[in-house]
Amino acid sequence: MGDGQEKEHLTALIERHKLHHRVFLAGFVKDAARYLKALDLFVLPSTTEAIGYVLLEAGLAGLPVVATAVGGIPEIIEDEKGGLLIPPRNNEALFHTIEQMMENPEQRNNFGRILNNTVINNFTIDRMVAETITLYKNK
Repeated sequence: MGDGQEKEHLTALIERHKLHHRVFLAGFVKDAARYLKALDLFVLPSTTEAIGYVLLEAGLAGLPVVATAVGGIPEIIEDEKGGLLIPPRNNEALFHTIEQMMENPEQRNNFGRILNNTVINNFTIDRMVAETITLYKNK
């Protein structure tokens, strides 16, 4: 869900590998978070990412995650806990990690539960407001 600068390239790859019956690029979807529970895995192969708020939505939906270890992503996803982290711009690692996760439903379910608990316990609005206030008071 969503769009990005790689959409045309990804569409071509999907067609070339005849994956159009298994891989869907939905584009912009209003209220996308409510559809996340229908997914088996959430993948975020960013090359840069400040915090990756979309991972919080994935966690609330109980999804396991494969993501790149850039920016603030490791602050949300602890490798081998709520998901698996890979180096950025490494298509081979991305492919093998997605394949590993898809072959291990028990691992996916476990990671999804862990990430859900992490998000619920550590990324609340109350905590965000309190930490922001503390930051401003200490400046």
